[in-house]
Amino acid sequence: MVQKKWEKPPIVKVKVNFDAAISKDKIGFGVLARDDEGFVVGRSYGFRVEKTQVEWVELQAFEESIKVASFMHTTNIIFETDCTSFANRIRNRGVDITIIGQRINELYKSKNILKKAEFMWVNRNCNKAMNFLSKFDITNNCNLNFGMDYPLTVHDFVIVVAIN
Repeated sequence: MVQKKWEKPPIVKVKVNFDAAISKDKIGFGVLARDDEGFVVGRSYGFRVEKTQVEWVELQAFEESIKVASFMHTTNIIFETDCTSFANRIRNRGVDITIIGQRINELYKSKNILKKAEFMWVNRNCNKAMNFLSKFDITNNCNLNFGMDYPLTVHDFVIVVAIN
């Protein structure tokens, strides 16, 4: 059965969802970390003026999600993305000989947080908040790593997604 909405992680785990978007000559990403009660415990979004392929933008979003997760000082992390091709690259990282595959391998070798972390593909419906953030930053030309105080628009969207 395919998940149709975002679900809380198991007890003592933190779920870090990330997504990326491309619009003309801009790329954007969104990262949101939530604890086992669904509370937002880390987040980031940003944009760059750059032209590239979607998997490279997903890689940048994954790298940003690693940074967000690192601040939480836990190894009980579940990373989630709705990008099927990127999720497959993560799963096949040991045998992927492409440039992006090698970059993923380097990340896994150099970042201790990834040694125990889980990585999952989720249905796009489970990643609505990240999709919103990755487009919000492109539209508003903004970068933000935010704590408990974050834009009302972001707060409202995250709450609606968590409730529905």
